[in-house]
Parts: sequence; C-alpha cells; structure tokens
Amino acid sequence: MAEVYGPYPALVIGWRDADTLRLNLDLGFGIILSAFNIAGKAVLSCRVFGIDSPELATAEGKGALAYAAELCPPGTRVMLTSHSWDKYGGRYDGTITLPDGRELAAVLTEAGHARPYTGSGPKPWLCGPLGALACSLAASSPVTGAGWAWEAGPPEGARMAWGSAGQPTEGRPCCAPGC
Repeated sequence: MAEVYGPYPALVIGWRDADTLRLNLDLGFGIILSAFNIAGKAVLSCRVFGIDSPELATAEGKGALAYAAELCPPGTRVMLTSHSWDKYGGRYDGTITLPDGRELAAVLTEAGHARPYTGSGPKPWLCGPLGALACSLAASSPVTGAGWAWEAGPPEGARMAWGSAGQPTEGRPCCAPGC
C-alpha cells in the first residue's frame, strides 16, 4: 500500500482544470509550501487523486472547471492528504477535503464532471476519432502510449462515450471501461 502524508491545511490559489489545482500547504512549524516561486511562476500543482475530468479544450472540460471553481474558489481553506508525486513532474496526487467534510473527487464524480481514474490505462474521456483509432489498433496489436498498453484488444466493458450530462453520445466510441 502506498504511503500517504497529511492531512495538511491548504489554501486554494487557483485551478488549471477540474482535476488539477494549485494550493499553498501549511506543513506546520511555520513552513508553507507554495504553488508559486518568488518570481510568481507556478512550480507545483495538485492532481485530484482518483479521478479524471474532461480536457479543458472541450465544452465538458470548461463546464467541469467552472463547477470546481465555484465549489472551491481561490481563497477556500481545504485539507489535503498527499498520495506522493504524480507520474508527471511538478505535481503531486492529493485527496482534497472540502470545508464541509466532503471529498472533492466524490463531489465532482457525482455531479458528472469527473470519472474514476487510477492514473494508468486509457483515460476515461478518450473518445472521438482518436478513441476509435486506439480501439481498432488495440484489437489487432499491442498499443502503447498516453500511459496505456493493451495486448488483447480494448478493455472489457468498453462502450459508447458519455455526453456532458452522463448520457450516451452516439457515434463516439470510447475504449475506457465504464465509458
């Protein structure tokens, strides 16, 4: 089992998208871990642990970001439990507990703005032509890239993609289980 650290009091500084935000962490003893360096450059982000939200370039992604930022705007005090460094540099995975005690990941998922995601395998929002290509390639040969690899075709349970309201969207295949 992976080690976790915290919880730490944190202050929301800003959002990148609905599953990545910047926080200042109070590590105790007067030590604050800042999301920005003294020149104002962002150097550290928190990836919300256990979920994936739609990409910001999509209407669904913009809606998810607006929902997250309304739920937890800059200046909100939260609690963060760290699950260590993310697979990409400059960010860590964290469970965010809102002031009312709810977990941010659960709230975003229940509202349809995120899907469960472990950080490996195809992202749950992989749809459209790229998703169709990935599924067809995966059915006949190993496919690697974007953090996933399949030897025997798409994962069991792959089906049509969800729309922004959680309803199936015809004609947009998705390779992720539970899509």
